[in-house]
Amino acid sequence: MLHIQNGQPFQEQFTVYHAVFQAFAKPIAVKFGEFFKIFENLCLVAVAVGTSHGVYVHEPKLDFERLELLNSISDIPMVVHGGSGTPDDQIKKAISLGVTKLNIYSEMMAAYFGTMKEELEKAGTMAIWMSNANREPLKAVKKVVKEKIRLTGSAGKA
Repeated sequence: MLHIQNGQPFQEQFTVYHAVFQAFAKPIAVKFGEFFKIFENLCLVAVAVGTSHGVYVHEPKLDFERLELLNSISDIPMVVHGGSGTPDDQIKKAISLGVTKLNIYSEMMAAYFGTMKEELEKAGTMAIWMSNANREPLKAVKKVVKEKIRLTGSAGKA
């Protein structure tokens, strides 16, 4: 997988200048598509379209025009890093424009640690078996994952 974050690929031997990713002009986009042909075994590309890793301070606004353009010039499936906290309607539209993988680690960890905090406060002591303390936080993570599977239409497609 070629990982592109903030318009820069993190691949040891190759660099693509930020201007390529900021440009919306079709000729530049076509050059971008040709760049991907260099990587024969490239199976996914993580694109910078308005999301970021971690917890958002402001609601993200995905760049659907860029997603549509990238999808039109390459058949390589796209990944959205920083999908946690992205509104459901934007996730659905991103999928319709070629996104095939969504990362939601921050959302899963927020569910886990928020629930763990509640469980420890409820216990009133730190003298609690981890297997007991983990029960509800793991259920919270599972709930987040199941909801994203439902939202993305991925149920039964593994």
